[in-house]
Amino acid sequence: MESTIASSVIWGSMIVLIFLGVPIVFALGIVAIFGTMYVWGGVNGVYILGSTTAEVMTNWILLAIPLFILMGELLRVTGVADDLFDLMHKWIGRLGGGLAIGISYIGAILGAMIGAAPASTAIMCSMGMKPMLDRGYSAKLATGSIAASGALAIIVPPSILMIVYSSLTGVSPGAMFAGGFLPGFIIATLFAIYVGVLCYFKPFHGPPSSERFSWLVKIKSLRATIAPLIIIAIVLGGIYTGFTTPTEAAAIGVLAVLGTSIVTRKLDMHKLVEALESTVRITVFVVWIIIAASVFSRVVETLGTSNQVEAIIKNLQISKWWILAAMQVILLILGCLLDPLGIMMITTPVFNPIVASLGFNPLWFGVLFIVNMGAAFITPPFGIDLFVVRGMVSKQFNINMGTIIAGSFPFALIYVLSLIMFTVFPELILWLPSMFAPK
Repeated sequence: MESTIASSVIWGSMIVLIFLGVPIVFALGIVAIFGTMYVWGGVNGVYILGSTTAEVMTNWILLAIPLFILMGELLRVTGVADDLFDLMHKWIGRLGGGLAIGISYIGAILGAMIGAAPASTAIMCSMGMKPMLDRGYSAKLATGSIAASGALAIIVPPSILMIVYSSLTGVSPGAMFAGGFLPGFIIATLFAIYVGVLCYFKPFHGPPSSERFSWLVKIKSLRATIAPLIIIAIVLGGIYTGFTTPTEAAAIGVLAVLGTSIVTRKLDMHKLVEALESTVRITVFVVWIIIAASVFSRVVETLGTSNQVEAIIKNLQISKWWILAAMQVILLILGCLLDPLGIMMITTPVFNPIVASLGFNPLWFGVLFIVNMGAAFITPPFGIDLFVVRGMVSKQFNINMGTIIAGSFPFALIYVLSLIMFTVFPELILWLPSMFAPK
């Protein structure tokens, strides 16, 4: 009874702090600190704080986070996406909604190199917003396609969110990467189909381009794929074949990006410093959240919160599929209120043991979790990608948040549809990991 009351107080305090507007890292940290003092006492509580922090800072898997962030920042400052957008414009710009269709696949390709949704969204916004609006695309389609496609970066490996999830649950990050690859491109294709159908029946949303390009110009534009394909092949190829760990692949990826940027003369000292500074800021933010969440998880585990919830669920005597559906609905609701990293930190200590006790494949559930978080990036009122797009277009193009939300809503429904699809057909997630031996 005492542990039940303590668990209720801890979770209640967490909810109150979050709704008072306290940043998730501080909410987690405050509750975790007081929780350790209650569970282990003063001196022992301090030891738990220190030892947990040391475990996080020496975790080999988490070393991949700053490396993948640096790789993404280098790609951002060197403008590799601009060439990809030019390629899509030349090849499919004549189709209705062709540029938005191209954005869908560029989002997946950037995701395979960057791993962070806000960064991918910002790159595509600066690259594609003006060309689409100049060619008569509706603001709804332009903003919605960019926000939604940017979120693919957390599903298509190397996803930073997947690395954090792996560190919290013990699921192999390489297996998570393999499991997310096919779903990411399936979702991109669903985006493209939606855009194509929308612009076929309502051409004013994405009128076809009147520009014409010769086959020679089109073929020359394919050079834009060389650097991205090399980087993707090196990073993901090494992980999927088991030749490298995700951390080793991230280090090799950084070297590959540096090499291609130097060869193409797109990187100078100013851009390098900008990428390094941004990497440090993002990494510090992520690591502090992981430390706070790790301490919080130890408190929750010691109090037996997951066992209490598991016992309640077993007493309900309902199908495990209804329980899975309830967890996904909870995640969708939380996605409207919190950022995905915060949701992961709060829910995994409770959800992961339940998933294991119900007999579900933890890798499969992990990818479902990440796909669910893709929707969270574009659902109001706190969808991160919505604010990224708004920050970049509100002044220059006078586009308000209502337009961005309306444009993103159909894509959020596609994320939910995809979630159902991957639940009904788990092979779409599990097939690729079964073909390789990722570390």
